[in-house]
Amino acid sequence: MYPETNDAILMVFYLLYSLFVMAYCAYAYIGMGLGGFRMARKIGMTNPWLFWIPMANVYAMGNLADQQTALCEGKSTSYRKKLLAWNIITICTALLFVIAMIPILVVATVHGTMDENGTVTIPEAYMNDLVGPSLFFLFSLLVLLVISVIYMVVYYKVLYRIFKLYAPDGAVGLLLLSIFVNIAVPAIFLILSGKEPALPMPARGEGENDGGNGYYSL
Repeated sequence: MYPETNDAILMVFYLLYSLFVMAYCAYAYIGMGLGGFRMARKIGMTNPWLFWIPMANVYAMGNLADQQTALCEGKSTSYRKKLLAWNIITICTALLFVIAMIPILVVATVHGTMDENGTVTIPEAYMNDLVGPSLFFLFSLLVLLVISVIYMVVYYKVLYRIFKLYAPDGAVGLLLLSIFVNIAVPAIFLILSGKEPALPMPARGEGENDGGNGYYSL
């Protein structure tokens, strides 16, 4: 009776968890896609539809940050390239980390035994087989942590630039909220997409760089 009850509880838990994950993915996709698309279109950014495409939306976010620096500060930056590059590097490193786990899992599955508490014990005869894979695992974990930190630094720099474009007075607060409550980012994008970009008057009034429509386009 008790095992069946526990299995039922686990099934309900996994079902609820799966529904939560799907709901969050839909919320993040719609929030970032629609919000980013509307913000990009308001400043005349080319190909705003890239915000709807996975991976390409990373490039689009960086492009939006590049436009902020060009419009508001007159500087040329390459956030779009940096953010996309570090995103790809992070994904590849994560795959390397997963690959590093495979030999350890194979040895534990084939030669290990699990007690009633769920603790896996591997015979000493096979412990030497884990030395190399364990070192590779630790190395890949260290590399993944370092690269993830670098990527997050670039990512939050991009967010700050985007926030400055649509909420210059609250950019710092929105950045801190994004860091500590990352789930709020899609909602922030949706809210900011309803605002007008805070562009310098010459850039919006004189129509430079765009043939007279008052917007700058890279």
